[in-house]
Amino acid sequence: MKAVVILGALLLVVSVGLNVAQKREALRLQAEAAAALEPWRAEIKRLKRIVETTEAKEAAIEKAKGDAIVAAARAAAGISALPGFKASADWINAGNRSPAFSLETHCWAIDRHDPAALLSTLHFTPAQRAQLAVAFGRLTPGERVRYGSPEMMLATCWAATSLKFQALKIVGEDVQNQTTMELKAQLQYVSTVDDRVFVFYRETDGWRRDVPNSILESMLRSGGVVP
Repeated sequence: MKAVVILGALLLVVSVGLNVAQKREALRLQAEAAAALEPWRAEIKRLKRIVETTEAKEAAIEKAKGDAIVAAARAAAGISALPGFKASADWINAGNRSPAFSLETHCWAIDRHDPAALLSTLHFTPAQRAQLAVAFGRLTPGERVRYGSPEMMLATCWAATSLKFQALKIVGEDVQNQTTMELKAQLQYVSTVDDRVFVFYRETDGWRRDVPNSILESMLRSGGVVP
């Protein structure tokens, strides 16, 4: 009986020793694998930087082409602003300290294809943010990285479009309350003038334009985000 106990103890010691040795061997192999992969990680990072730089350059080239096409088309059409109207060539990034400034920045950003400036003028409802989040979640990981956020995704799609009017005139303001204002404006097209009303909301960082659901959905489709 005593011999059996001793034999069992010896087997246990051997088993524990094997387990320790196996763990050490596994850790050694894991370290070797990590060391072997390290050069590839560095190469992947290098290639990623090249791709990001190339995409940024291509985007800048496309933006320049778009600006040149718009400028050439307007020059060929010989369009000039009516009295009291501000021509697109004179629009600036005026910030969003007031509804009027925000509307000019909004138009300037689309005309110049600047999604970051455009985003600073957009007001989203909680339901719209949820809708954008769902669409953003369906993108590939690379696309999500490129856009950065659901809201920037929408702004990028919108900024890739072109305005159909050439000049803008603010004609009045209608204060609804401390955080809501309707801005009355006229938009000059090639041969017509259109009266429009834009709704602006005061947020912590300035005044932002209401985004109609129809426009939100249309911009997502134009950008290929949704079918």
